[in-house]
Amino acid sequence: MLLVSVLDPTFTFYTRDQAYAKLDGELGNRVRAAIEGVHPDIKILHFWDNSFRHFTNRVRPIRKPKDCEGIRTRTLPSEFHGHIYRRLGFDPAAQNIKDFITEIEISEFDGHDNPLTNIYHFNVHKYHRYITLTGHILSVCGLYVNLTLYEGWPDDVREAVDAAALEATNIQRALAIEEDIEQLKKFDPAENEIIRLTGA
Repeated sequence: MLLVSVLDPTFTFYTRDQAYAKLDGELGNRVRAAIEGVHPDIKILHFWDNSFRHFTNRVRPIRKPKDCEGIRTRTLPSEFHGHIYRRLGFDPAAQNIKDFITEIEISEFDGHDNPLTNIYHFNVHKYHRYITLTGHILSVCGLYVNLTLYEGWPDDVREAVDAAALEATNIQRALAIEEDIEQLKKFDPAENEIIRLTGA
């Protein structure tokens, strides 16, 4: 799978239904063309759901941008993310996720962002009481195939691969949704506060 960072700007999508409609429509076609233009040896068959990212921290609940002020936050190695998080009020800095997890107990960072499954499996929830369901980025992966190989297949093989890729995409997206539902059940209310944002 190819990570599609071109879709990383924050608050691009507010729901998965909205995201899927865009990814399967004109936006997806434009992103596909842009990526394939840079990587002419691949063909993107579909876009997969790598889950919404959410903010966690050990300082306070985050319900509005003012609540972000002064929280030292680990970010992905992205200047764009650093700029956006700074505008929200965070004090952002990039750090490798492995280092962050290794040092989380004594870390200079008070917050970070990740999908729910990573928050739970990396044990971030044991150190960050507050989990705000911002869904500020829907991470997307490309399901791709070598273009030369694909074009060399007989028509019936390509059609079978296309059909299987579509079926796999629908299954993967359903699993991503279900995984988020199941992960939320695993957080102990005595140890973690789940903050759900309002439309405002």
